[in-house]
Amino acid sequence: MITPAAVGKKYGSLGPYLTRLRTIVRDTLQPFVDRRGYAIVSRIKSLESLAEKLVESGRYKGWSELDDLIAFTVVVPTLSDEAPVINFLTSVFEKVSLRARGASDKAPEVFRFDGTRFIARLKPSGSPGRENIEAITFEVQIRSAFEHAWSVTTHALSYKTANVTWERFGWPHNSRRLSSSSTL
Repeated sequence: MITPAAVGKKYGSLGPYLTRLRTIVRDTLQPFVDRRGYAIVSRIKSLESLAEKLVESGRYKGWSELDDLIAFTVVVPTLSDEAPVINFLTSVFEKVSLRARGASDKAPEVFRFDGTRFIARLKPSGSPGRENIEAITFEVQIRSAFEHAWSVTTHALSYKTANVTWERFGWPHNSRRLSSSSTL
């Protein structure tokens, strides 16, 4: 895809703010996840991915609707660990929205984990010069270890290709693929 010049220019101007925001959010999350033995992953959305989202999807009218220029994933052992993470996020960030697990619409033939996503901003600090950083929304996904492993394993196959089929993932298992001596 060819990235429109205006998208590249705007993205470039946001770069320093995104980098600073990522550091602030990570520094806030890290002690919490360390105390509980959770894992954390983060990324700043690439220009190519952003252009795809803005130009090709048609779902966004403008930059202000983007909520995942920066995204974090908190990986918890089981889904029973999700509520404490949400409580912590609510206490340290300004909640914009909470997209509950399973709330996204998707085609019936699509099997994709749909974890909880906490959309937030930094709480206003009143510090001069921080307004631009505090205006940027970011996403924190909460996934179980199983969901995270599945996502990492299948991401390139499901999001970066035009030919997505269950067979590519080895599903559905049929009698020719699974014998009675197979172990699961």
